[in-house]
Amino acid sequence: HGHKYKLKAPITPSSKFIKVKDDHPLWQFFHNKKYQRSTGELDQTGRPWTVPELRRKDFNDLHSLWYTCLKERNILAREHYLYKNDFRSDVDLFEKASEDIRTTMWRIRYVLGERQKLFENAQGNFESGNKNSNDNGDKNSSFVGNEEGTTELYNQLTRLNEALFDIKSNVFENSANENLLEGILFNANFKLKKF
Repeated sequence: HGHKYKLKAPITPSSKFIKVKDDHPLWQFFHNKKYQRSTGELDQTGRPWTVPELRRKDFNDLHSLWYTCLKERNILAREHYLYKNDFRSDVDLFEKASEDIRTTMWRIRYVLGERQKLFENAQGNFESGNKNSNDNGDKNSSFVGNEEGTTELYNQLTRLNEALFDIKSNVFENSANENLLEGILFNANFKLKKF
């Protein structure tokens, strides 16, 4: 029996037939929307962030940097896997780049740990100062005639302000932002408890 309709050849599956929106969230796990970078496209001149550089960043910047590093390590892990399966000799470049980023992430955790420890120490010092002054029945007794103790307390508070809220001791070096307001509130509450 003859058919008047002729069948076409089947379409071979291919990624070029898949349409993906430009703003699809998964694109953030592909460098410049490419499935695989060549080793020439890999940044080999960069270096991990240093601890002093990270200390100058506020919490929000460190938080953003952490997740940027995490995403880049995910991209590199996928690319490294693909290169390794092709038995490419330059696969180590992807591993090295990932290790540099891992170093930055470790240093971010180190800086945040420093700030947490400083915060806990300062809190402990202020609380123990409050306990002493309450035991004597006079809130200001720990400061009367104890100039050295007061100076050290203020030095600790200054260091804490810079570490937690990026507040500089020179008023004119600060800009009005959420960190500054949070720091002022924090200082006010501490001083209210202390005095």
